[in-house]
Amino acid sequence: MNNTQLEQRLLAMGEKYLPLMASESSEASRENHWVAPASVDENGEVIINENWKCEGGDVYEVIQNHGRLLSMTGDYLALHTVGWACPLIDGKEPDVPPSQHPDRVRVALLCLVGRDGVFGSVVRIGDQELMTELDSRGNLRDEALAMFG
Repeated sequence: MNNTQLEQRLLAMGEKYLPLMASESSEASRENHWVAPASVDENGEVIINENWKCEGGDVYEVIQNHGRLLSMTGDYLALHTVGWACPLIDGKEPDVPPSQHPDRVRVALLCLVGRDGVFGSVVRIGDQELMTELDSRGNLRDEALAMFG
């Protein structure tokens, strides 16, 4: 899957699975942190197998408890989480966590993770348009890719 195909598939996933306003999601709700097997059909559409969706109270808990087992079901996994974002101050993180910042905004994130190392995400921040990220770095990406061992 090339980057253009991945970006198109991520946007289609976002349209289907992310709320129109990320603020409609409640972080405390277990259904906002999940992992599920995914596949790409003959038309190039990503199909998430919601019958095998595993939920948890925290995205890392979901990855640890269910990711490895679900990775045996196919070549892709979809990973969904909800959290908070806040503005940077002079390009730096503020002194308080985003969840405690007075200007915080809800973020909904959906990732597609592949056995072949594919990792991309689509995010909705507040009521903004969907945005894709193909070059992300960090703990979530590393943990998600580790689901395939």
